[in-house]
Amino acid sequence: MDQFFNLHSPPEKLRRQNQRVAAVEASPQIHPCQRCGACCGYFRVEFDAWEADPRQNENSVPAELAERAGEGKLCMIGTNVKSRPKCIALGGRIGERVMCTIYQNRSTPCRDFHPSFEEGKHNARCDEARRRYGLKPLRPADYPTRDFPTPAEIPAAPHAEVPASQGP
Repeated sequence: MDQFFNLHSPPEKLRRQNQRVAAVEASPQIHPCQRCGACCGYFRVEFDAWEADPRQNENSVPAELAERAGEGKLCMIGTNVKSRPKCIALGGRIGERVMCTIYQNRSTPCRDFHPSFEEGKHNARCDEARRRYGLKPLRPADYPTRDFPTPAEIPAAPHAEVPASQGP
């Protein structure tokens, strides 16, 4: 994993991120998570290091967005702070319009986290994160239809990686 680096400069990453956020904003109906993002600005996102290794995981977490969090563990940059954590992959403004810029490549903890009532079940941790940002808990009525594009339907931003030995 350490032998990889991203070819895109930070301004290029920001431009791509902003394009994806604009695509979400253009949609007339969006998933309740795309008006929230509180979980991305509240919880530490720790996962096994193999999840960021493209040799072991086809949809690997971009390694340049993670930092070491212990033996064999990584966490998303920005989530390993006690005061006001915010995942580096979150685009937009929490509580307004947000999106995960690496949705197709997100880690297992993110894949396993479901907002309250998305699948008919209450999630107290979702409520906890929303409360931190002054947001009301989600209700079943917040999912009136399935006609909105889900985060999975939004194209992933490409990230190119090459072995460090071929870099500048």
